[in-house]
Amino acid sequence: MIVYGLFFGEHNFSTALIVDGEIKYATENEKITRIKSAYNLFETSYSSLVAIEEASGIKLEDADLVAIGDATLFHKQDVPDITKERTKLLQDRLKNCKEVKVYTHHEAHAASSYYLAGFPEKTLVVTNDGGSFENVNGSIFMAEDGNLHLFKNLYRVENGSLGNLWCNICPKYGFKGLKDEGKIMGMAANGQFVQELFDNFNRLTEYDNNFGFTNGENTDLINQTFWKMDEDGWFNTQQKRETVAYNLQKSLEYNLTKYFTHLKKSFPQYKKLCLAGGIFANVKANQIVNEDCGFDEIFIAPPMGDEGCALGAALLGARDLGDWEHRPTKDVFFGLEYSNEECDIEAQNWDFEVVGKDTDYNLIAQLLTERNVIAVHKGKLEFGPRALGHRSVMMETTDPTNHVYLNKRFGRNEVMPFAPFIMKEKANEVFHITKSTFAAEFMTLCYSTREEWEDKIPAVIQKSDKTARPQLVTEEKHNFFYNVVKAYDKLTGIPVLLNTSFNGHGEPIIDTPSQAFSHLDKGSIDYLVIGDKIYKKK
Repeated sequence: MIVYGLFFGEHNFSTALIVDGEIKYATENEKITRIKSAYNLFETSYSSLVAIEEASGIKLEDADLVAIGDATLFHKQDVPDITKERTKLLQDRLKNCKEVKVYTHHEAHAASSYYLAGFPEKTLVVTNDGGSFENVNGSIFMAEDGNLHLFKNLYRVENGSLGNLWCNICPKYGFKGLKDEGKIMGMAANGQFVQELFDNFNRLTEYDNNFGFTNGENTDLINQTFWKMDEDGWFNTQQKRETVAYNLQKSLEYNLTKYFTHLKKSFPQYKKLCLAGGIFANVKANQIVNEDCGFDEIFIAPPMGDEGCALGAALLGARDLGDWEHRPTKDVFFGLEYSNEECDIEAQNWDFEVVGKDTDYNLIAQLLTERNVIAVHKGKLEFGPRALGHRSVMMETTDPTNHVYLNKRFGRNEVMPFAPFIMKEKANEVFHITKSTFAAEFMTLCYSTREEWEDKIPAVIQKSDKTARPQLVTEEKHNFFYNVVKAYDKLTGIPVLLNTSFNGHGEPIIDTPSQAFSHLDKGSIDYLVIGDKIYKKK
């Protein structure tokens, strides 16, 4: 059976392909077009569909089912002409498909988490974001043994949106909504509690103790409140902006704690929790939910934003065809891939020197001890916002200035600390990690650092609260990353390395060999591991 998943929402467009119950491809438009989604709204899934068709040799019309997660663009008229043209083009192609099935936005979100988690036990599946065409801000599903059942929709007219608080405050920081909310989360650790601000955010929307949130249709109220805060000077200085961020973060954590604690007490037999939707890109809030709300284990969809809806729809379609076995995903390396031969051919266009093989782990470890910046381009591209070892940049973790250094090398202005990766079997020695270790393989939540390690790895921990966002790696799933950090540990006694995404400022995570080599050429990196070779500039 062949199932294509498409997304016809508003942003973060993607396409997914499942063949005979196996996810063959899933990738975002932005990694193909090289335009960040927040700057390319209503673009349709056209670009990612064409890329997957070319890579797989399977046309949309070959599918037994085309599953659509969110059909907004079928109904929305106030969109650019190019959107209308591509929507009509895709609609015309859909007329020639065997079967087309539309799933709601939050059904697709829920599936992207639950069917990747593969939990067989009774599981609550909760989605929450800025809203959907169906006028729903979030949903609660109950699941068991691969069956997913809706318990409640949080309709916009009755429920305020937590996501809109974060999106709409971005311009006050000079940031872009739907893209930079994480920077505000990163600033929060340096702020301080102010009761007035905390109360302001809770007045905008607060958990109502009935599985919903107050102040439905709260966008106007949000914008009025932020305008007044601006007038009162709350965005005038860096310290004040950090304090606003701190209280916004604490309000989110407060409300999610109330929400999930109430859910757990109301349904005590449900011991597992799956999360999806843009709100759950907030790794600090996810830490609170994991540690304080009573669940045995949580899992966050690695493509937690709307980019996950195409895959979620495809998973629902495969399930409905009886062609999906409910089990945990091995990884999310679902994007495009380039052979060693293709990488070698591209290398001929550049004047670089080969210094070793990709399996020279001891050499790579030694180079890392010398504070070199080493990028990785191997295997299939990651699906979702996190770089997990196939399109990553590595560096050592002992120098606290590495954050500033890497930002300068890549021309970036990242606020959040860069993430560590660590062998899974050693993770609890360095961080307080006792549960949800599967979720931590995808870098979707924070953990506290053990005191004896705080001064040893300052480059990858938040200096204010000593938390980190680790990626746990195994030899089976992350062979290259695992063997590099293992060699580094043997050399230094430190089983932790820094991992940041392989991209420049404002650029999506890289895709092609050419894009990788260009960063070596302009000096963003010192060494590049690509295909089966290690390169440096002559």
